Amino acid sequence: MSGRLISSFLALATSIFISNAYCSMTVDQEFFSPEICDHGQVDSKYQTSNLSGVSLIECAVGCHRENNCYSFTYGPDCVYHAGIITSDCSTAINRTEPFYFEKASCLNGGTEQPDGTCYCQDGFIGDRCHRLMTDCSEGANFPYYANLNLALYAKPVIATQPILVRCTMQYGGRTDVLQHLLPATNFTRSWAEYKNGFGEGEMFIGLEKLYLLLNSRTMDLHFAVYNIDSLYYHQTYYNFRIGNESEDYMIKNIGSFGGPLGNCLSDLIGFSFATFDHGDANGRNCADSFTAGFWFREYCAKCNPFGQLVRPADGFRLNVSNEKFWPDVNFSPWRVKAWIE
Repeated sequence: MSGRLISSFLALATSIFISNAYCSMTVDQEFFSPEICDHGQVDSKYQTSNLSGVSLIECAVGCHRENNCYSFTYGPDCVYHAGIITSDCSTAINRTEPFYFEKASCLNGGTEQPDGTCYCQDGFIGDRCHRLMTDCSEGANFPYYANLNLALYAKPVIATQPILVRCTMQYGGRTDVLQHLLPATNFTRSWAEYKNGFGEGEMFIGLEKLYLLLNSRTMDLHFAVYNIDSLYYHQTYYNFRIGNESEDYMIKNIGSFGGPLGNCLSDLIGFSFATFDHGDANGRNCADSFTAGFWFREYCAKCNPFGQLVRPADGFRLNVSNEKFWPDVNFSPWRVKAWIE
């Protein structure tokens, strides 16, 4: 690791302090003071603790013992941070009085590689695995996640807590929204289930997670639909955005759209999501008819992405409201996926 190591006196004193105070404990992580961002201190939004009346050694020992302490400043108080100063100084503020130190190892379960870089896991990214990705598209930029399909934690810009998402890291990193591959899977779900998400292989991300992701940066919603012959049809809604729970996750914006399936969402802008147990009378009736939750207006909707996979023998639509359908195709979907990126 680059940077100026804390003096051997501090390392030795810390080891002695821990040995005397905590018996069997030893220091297995040194701290260092990076030579970047002159007089830098981590922005206060990353602060987790502020202690007065402790020595520099006690401050270092306390940070060592806390998994959520990635760095600390000292002088006059001991301040712990769940963050570090990044190489571009974007997380730093100018401050002249404190000493600033970081844990020298890879953080959050990351492993150091022979070339000194960190190999991160669980959605953490960065030179030191010091923060979570904002979404799968950001995670795909790091080689240890490249070409993987897995569940990872993310922290969208407006989120206060991490969220668990499914990522398809090929093609630049897709955050999975919907996967319906088997007819037996039931999407007749309650409001609570659509809000929080459900499933693993067969899944829906959940409206709350979708809201946090879509409102943290500009993102596009994609549908991929396969027919009986496994031919693939794609529909994209650019700059797709929804409201929060107090607005029943109303569709707020669609910049433009394109694809052979046909547009079925732009005329739902300003309309809320409904399920059989949540929404106005029309919305609940539509959810009953579609056997699925969706954004509904007076005629319900021109498509039913969450409907049933009925898979008729000839591959064509049955023209019933509870099957999956889109306006510009007459086949019955065999599989449906949706993602944002």
